[in-house]
Amino acid sequence: MAKDRITYPLSVLDDLTAPPRDPPMSGSELLAPIPETDPVMPEIRAFQTSRGMRSRLSLLRRTTTLELESIKQAYLDAGYAWFGEGEFNLNLFGIRGESSDPGEFNDLIGVAYVDADGAQQLRIWPATTDPGRPLLLRPINVAGTAILVPGQYPGAYQIGNHRGYEALVQRGPVRVWRDRNRDAQLDWGDDAGIEGYYGINIHRARPKGDTPDVGSYSAGCQVFQSARDFDDMMAIARSAARRWGPRITYTLFTADQIPVDLR
Repeated sequence: MAKDRITYPLSVLDDLTAPPRDPPMSGSELLAPIPETDPVMPEIRAFQTSRGMRSRLSLLRRTTTLELESIKQAYLDAGYAWFGEGEFNLNLFGIRGESSDPGEFNDLIGVAYVDADGAQQLRIWPATTDPGRPLLLRPINVAGTAILVPGQYPGAYQIGNHRGYEALVQRGPVRVWRDRNRDAQLDWGDDAGIEGYYGINIHRARPKGDTPDVGSYSAGCQVFQSARDFDDMMAIARSAARRWGPRITYTLFTADQIPVDLR
């Protein structure tokens, strides 16, 4: 994304309510600049100056007290399927933090699995599970910007094409809330949301290095802050797909379900 402009996604695929023959690559697939005359631009510019350009590299090396058993217990407590048998039988999950600031990579994405040597592995990376600020200020859907509802989505993802590179793309239904009040705060719902195909993919932000601010990289997608972290996850996902088939289950938790300090 160019430093001198904000972009936002334009996609009719965000409105799909039934599975297409070839499901969409992404709800943020097509990008176009917000005009300088747009009324949301002053607020976006102020955010960039005051906070958006602030370095968040410390988040990349965030340490937590998370352990494999606490992750597994959270799955079991929620009644979710836990894949514990066999090499690279992948448990892919996200943990949404308590902060409603849409500019920060203040969530986590992780994987738990048994590697080729039979050792238990737990990998966790900084990410966002929420849409970015520009998309909250200017939704691309008249119903509001999509926010993925916490829950387990069996076989909803597989490796596919996201804007020209391999990522985990939505291939099964998920549930979303719609944030429609056009302010700069995330409005998480308290209901089950609406189910459908919205291009809620799991991908990276910048193609290289670390991204300091979510910006328009997420229109509801689950987005890695670090390109290297994303590549590590994809290597594990490819190993899982070779052994267990293309479909991968994604589970999104809240910090209430898996307590972790994401400040």
